[in-house]
Amino acid sequence: MRMKNETGILTKTLMAAWAVCMHMSSFAQDSARYSPGMHLEEGIYFSFDQFRKNQPLPSLELVSKSGRGEPDFIRQTVARNEIIWKDSAGKEQKIPAKNIWGISENGSVHIMIDGRLIKLIGLNTLTHFLKEEYVRPSFNAFDNGGFGAMRMGGSYLRELVFDARNGSVSGFEPDDLAEILSSDAELLNEYSRLKKRNRRNQRFMYLRRFNERHPLYFPLPETGKLR
Repeated sequence: MRMKNETGILTKTLMAAWAVCMHMSSFAQDSARYSPGMHLEEGIYFSFDQFRKNQPLPSLELVSKSGRGEPDFIRQTVARNEIIWKDSAGKEQKIPAKNIWGISENGSVHIMIDGRLIKLIGLNTLTHFLKEEYVRPSFNAFDNGGFGAMRMGGSYLRELVFDARNGSVSGFEPDDLAEILSSDAELLNEYSRLKKRNRRNQRFMYLRRFNERHPLYFPLPETGKLR
């Protein structure tokens, strides 16, 4: 009876391994691992799905007063605050520039956040980037004697992480990173066991390790399939 059970377990394990191999083989045929220099179609993304499928609205379909020969033609078009393009019937369509998801130009992806395009440098499954934010000046009054404190306003750079698996943008504080790593139990366990100070100091290392273990893939032009 014991031999029969062991044989059954072995059979199920081999079948599972075969299924994984077949899935990876199929996946490798219709997708390509992203690396710097990989061709990304240039144009405007109206959605995250278009970004993942590498299928933006081609720049040739844009109606713009900007010169098409300019290296930043797409960014110039977006800066005019309204995107105009011709659909398949030749009819002009319009959308506020702030409502697009992002753009692809000169091999780089820019995402729209709060009405501004932000370039993703070192695109990967998880991409660290900086966003300028502004803090308004404020006055906090105390009850004892009417004394108060003035907090000066100004701009600062906030560290954020773009997740190419789902299009989300998260903070880059240690607790934020722990949440991001939750899909990789092994890495999360290692990171959580670090002392608080070390968790902050080693954030970039764990971001890099996650990307190595979970690389970013784009579909080949013929398939349009997602990873």
